[in-house]
Amino acid sequence: MSTQTLPPDAQTRLPRPRTSPNRTRWAAGALVAVLALVPLTACTTGTTTTPVPPTATTTPATQGAQFSLTLADGTFTVAGAAADEAGKADALAAVAAGLGAGAQVNDQLNVVSGAWLPDADALTTLASALVGVEAVSLNVNGGDAVLAGTVTSDAEKQAASDAVAAAFPDAEVADHVAIVELCSVVGAKVREAAQAPALVFTSGSSELTAESQTAVAEIAMLVEQCPGTKLTVVGQTDTRGSEVGNEALALKRAQAVADALAAAGVPADDMTVQGNAANAPISDDDSLNRRVDVAVQ
Repeated sequence: MSTQTLPPDAQTRLPRPRTSPNRTRWAAGALVAVLALVPLTACTTGTTTTPVPPTATTTPATQGAQFSLTLADGTFTVAGAAADEAGKADALAAVAAGLGAGAQVNDQLNVVSGAWLPDADALTTLASALVGVEAVSLNVNGGDAVLAGTVTSDAEKQAASDAVAAAFPDAEVADHVAIVELCSVVGAKVREAAQAPALVFTSGSSELTAESQTAVAEIAMLVEQCPGTKLTVVGQTDTRGSEVGNEALALKRAQAVADALAAAGVPADDMTVQGNAANAPISDDDSLNRRVDVAVQ
């Protein structure tokens, strides 16, 4: 048998023996152990890390809100707390604007440092949404808002609840508004339809505007659905002119609205017509004082 001589570099070309699985697992474990010791090494060498502070949280502003709007005997009462006198005045004006020029507002707001209320636009929108809710009662205490009253449809109920949630976005709203027949809330519906500037007049005039004709039609429709409803129609004026002249003009305006309602189907015998001249101003804007108020007796 002959012996074959290998080239000098044959040894480098020979396949290397395969690493055993046990050795591979041992090496991987050793690497993990070394990595695990790195933080300990950092500590022993004096290296420190700055702790990250927790994310700051703030209490929503509405959590401190104290506010209520209730209706009883034809008067809306606004209560709760405002941060200062200017904030109180702005809140009352905003609510009055939303309720309408003919609404009677009883001020029970207190001034409490640090108190929170929605801005004027939000309060006006809220009051406007609640003016048609009969016997409305809204009470906001911190993060809780309780709404009650009566309406005639699911849409009105939802709109009232949504208005509260929009004004007090961090409050949990408990909606206790009941849905009832129209005639049980016709007073609120007539008040909503007649709120200024629905039935206003130009200076010295008793002629109804196009907007007034629309309001008259809406009121007549409500009364038609609730036979026997009695209305009080009261004319108002601004302070310009003589007292005698304003008394005559106020009555003339009231009669113009009553005549329009009668023409739309409201029995004349179901209406009481009065003139109040300039005895019940509701705004510094005289265009809102030249009006007729309509209410269910």
